Parts: sequence; C-alpha cells; structure tokens
Amino acid sequence: ALRLCADTVARTVKARILPSSSTVQGDQDKDKFVDGIELLIVDDPGPVDEEFWRLQIEAQFDRFARAFDAQQTSNRDTLESAATAAAEAAAAPKSAGGTTRSAASLAALLPLILAGAQGIAGAVPATLAAVAGVASIAGYFSADYSVKGRKLALSDDALKRAMAGRCAPIAVRVFGYDCLQASPLLSNFAGLLAQRRIVAGEARILAARARQLGADSAAVGEAVAHLAAGEADQPEERRSVTRSGGRGDEQEKKAEQALQQRIAANAEELAAILAQLHPANALVEAFDKFVEGITAVKEGAAHSPLMAAAIRETVCHSTATHYLYVKVVQSGGQVVTKRRLWPLPTRLYYTGAASVSYLLTDRQGRVLAGDVVGQMITLDQDPGRQSFGLLPGPPA
Repeated sequence: ALRLCADTVARTVKARILPSSSTVQGDQDKDKFVDGIELLIVDDPGPVDEEFWRLQIEAQFDRFARAFDAQQTSNRDTLESAATAAAEAAAAPKSAGGTTRSAASLAALLPLILAGAQGIAGAVPATLAAVAGVASIAGYFSADYSVKGRKLALSDDALKRAMAGRCAPIAVRVFGYDCLQASPLLSNFAGLLAQRRIVAGEARILAARARQLGADSAAVGEAVAHLAAGEADQPEERRSVTRSGGRGDEQEKKAEQALQQRIAANAEELAAILAQLHPANALVEAFDKFVEGITAVKEGAAHSPLMAAAIRETVCHSTATHYLYVKVVQSGGQVVTKRRLWPLPTRLYYTGAASVSYLLTDRQGRVLAGDVVGQMITLDQDPGRQSFGLLPGPPA
C-alpha cells in the first residue's frame, strides 16, 4: 500500500516538474538526469510555530555567544589580578575599567538568557506522529468471523526511499544524507559548547583561588590572634614597657600591620573573584538547561528542537529547484478469520492501508501540487490458492 501511494505521488511530481519530452526520455533511459532540475525530498514541515522556535533558538545562541565573550573578558581580568596579587606581598589596586564594561554587558544579557532558556526548554512544541488503525468492521460479519485490528507503524524514511526510486529521470536527494555538515546553526552550537568549556574551566580556577584565599586569611587570622594572645600573657611590667615604646614594640607593630594588610588584600581579591564566579556559574547552568531543552526528543516527536531547526535551516539554504514534503499520516490493517461451518481449513483475509500526504513546491515556496492519497490492499489466503485484490483507498 505504501508503494502504491509512492507511485501515485511520483506520477504527479513528474507530470508537474518535467517537460513532456523528458518524461518519455526518462522512461527510456533512467540513468540520465534532466538538466537544471533537482528534487529534495524532506519531512513534512509541520506547524508554522516550529519556524518561530527556530528563530528563537538562533536569537538565544547569539545572546549566549555575547554573554560568554563578556564573561571570558571579566574572568581574564580577574585571573590576571589574582596572579599579580599572588606574586606580590601586598595586592595593588586593580584597574576595573575592562571588568566594569564586561560585567555591565553580562548583567544586561543574563536576565534575557535565563528567561529565554527557560522559555525555550519548557515551551518548544513537539511534532506528534499520527498513527491510527482502520476502523473495526466486525459488526458487518456473521458470528463465524473474528476480526482483529492492527496498527502498522510505517516510517517516513521508507516512504522517502520509495519516492526516490520512482522519480527518475529527476535528480533526487533525500534529506538526511550528508546534508547537515555545513549547517551554520550546528556550527554556532559547537562554538558555544567550546565557549562553555572555557568559561567553566575559568570558573574552576577562580573557585580554587577563592578557596586558597580563604585558607590564607584563616591562617593569617590565627597568626594575629596568636600575637594578641602572646601580648596578653606577658607580665604587667612587660606590657607597660611595650606600650611605652620599649624593645620589640616596633617589630610587633610591623608584623601585625603586615598581617592586617594581607587580610584586607585577601578580602578585596576574594570579593572581586566572587563577583565573577557567581555570574559564571549562573551562565553555565543556564546554558546547560537550555541545551537540555533543545536536544531532548519529546514524546511523539521525530527530532529534537535543535535538529528540527537545523533541518529547516538547511532546507531553506538548499540548492534544490523543487521540494517534496512527504509524510505517512495514517496506516493500519486487519486480520479477518473465517471459521467455516464445514469441516474445511480456516480462511484468512488480510487488509492493509496507508495514507500519505505530500506537498510539492518550487524554490520560491509556491505550491505546485499537494494532496492526501490513500491505498488499501487485501490478501485472501485460502487453502490451495492465494490471491491478491486491490481495493480503492480511503477518500483524501
């Protein structure tokens, strides 16, 4: 039944896009293609709102790219300052010009990214596959019949392959074979994954530096407390001599002052690191949720939202002169068993049906042909003989 549907669609396609002389020539020599005509067989385009989500994914990719660039600039400034502070005894005042601009850019983009990622991950629609069985006809038979309906899952890929073999002498390409390598959308996605790895790596370095500063400040705090405790344990006459500027006073003051400066420098550097670490982690988390939403295949959908968007993009930029959108919209069958009253073997009737939708357009999107065609085929299996009968298909 599926092949019969493909035959019907192929005849319509060739009649609409082939010159009359080419049709005869193609029947004589199927190894030659008609010049200037290329047909791309693709999936049914689905609801128009999927095109809207393709545009949303592209816009979100652009936002993430700018956010990753701004975050990497801020991270580099902070990491350079951290390296300088670690090499010097006291942290020098840091220039915040580049960091301020990058942080401002990121602050403007982050709310859009968080909102957009949640919206796309939660609201991208799934294309539902319609597979239904033929209605039961058990009520039309007498009691010596039993009827069992079956759902037959005929694939769109099988339909496209059947169509490709019946469209000679047209040069046919079936979408899915070496069609996505040059997709700009997937190239941008790969670039974003690389940026995500860089930002996540910089965040890990910043987190390690923050832990190092915390441990250093804790050790310095213990040293300050130890100095204070040592002074408290001194005899009263020793403390009075120290307060009056006696021996050891200058060294202790310098040591305590150096420790306090170190604690203050650590606190300043830690604040700068945390100011970059929290947005970096939030950006990576938002991107991961966004990726999870656009790469998951929803129940009943043929592709993930990202793959569906890449398919649409590739179709739009294809070099084909004509597009054929085909889809199996319904398929099913029945097995009818007749238990005869006479002592004869059981007789079986098999019925299978398929309905196919197609849409033929030119490169500008103008519809050349479109319809829903259906075919039903039966097999009458009787002991000693076997016959096939072709019944008319369901109405379009």
